[in-house]
Amino acid sequence: MTTVPSTPTDPSGYGSATPVNGGGSYLNPLPSVQLRYYIDQNSDLRAVFGMGISRPDPYDLVPYKTLDETKQPNVENIGNPAPVAEHADDMVYDDAHHMLYVGHGGSSAAAPGKVAAVDTASFTLLANLSVAAHPEALDLDAPGRRIFANIADAGEVAVIDGATNSVVAHWKLANATDNVPMAYNSGRHILYVACRTPATLLALDGAAGAELSSATTGEGADDLFYDASLSRVYVISGAGEVDAFDVSGTAIKAIGVTRTAPGAKTALFVPSESALYVGVPATGGKPAEIRVHSTAIQKESK
Repeated sequence: MTTVPSTPTDPSGYGSATPVNGGGSYLNPLPSVQLRYYIDQNSDLRAVFGMGISRPDPYDLVPYKTLDETKQPNVENIGNPAPVAEHADDMVYDDAHHMLYVGHGGSSAAAPGKVAAVDTASFTLLANLSVAAHPEALDLDAPGRRIFANIADAGEVAVIDGATNSVVAHWKLANATDNVPMAYNSGRHILYVACRTPATLLALDGAAGAELSSATTGEGADDLFYDASLSRVYVISGAGEVDAFDVSGTAIKAIGVTRTAPGAKTALFVPSESALYVGVPATGGKPAEIRVHSTAIQKESK
């Protein structure tokens, strides 16, 4: 649910909602297996495996607006006018044009890979763009009003024109695939893409997608950030490392590896703090944790 100031369009104070038809399949047979071993009349051993599926509440699947006149200015509570199908993986927001792009689907023929274009000013689904497979990371070229989407299973980058909400290019990767995370350098018009097969960081020309440079990374890249202040790229890998690269020149240059933990593949880079927050999963009886790594250049003491 989203809360926004009321902008009534009729005397009752309520705006109008545009119906949206959702797509995708929610069919799931929910298999389960139960094993029981009888020991004696007072004891037995049981092992159970089960699967479940979470379905959205019907109230969350229809557009609606309610007006709260007790607050000043009046507030409208707006439901979900643009539900997408299953497996939404990443999204990117174009603040200048109030557009949200969400990658979803791709797990089956009934729910093909798509990128939804949602107008957040009116909360309407303007387009649901077909792509070759499940979209992984998305990133925004704000000045050029383009959206990049990593289509890992197809080994390509889909380029979306934000002005027309249409797919205008498919950049096939020549030397690597399974491209998951990405980050765009709008200043130099370079798109950085990390691939898993093989474990490689690519620098692509932001105009046509041509490969400019490459470097080896850790296995299982899942997050990637561009540090504009230092001209660096950080690749977070499930193998348990953060790889740092200098991208100030034409070539990508490896400058260091920070060890984390196996499976620590999700991170958040906060430029204002020069900090990289890395989520470490629970393992071996140890609880999950968040580790903070400084990205600032350390000055040598005299």
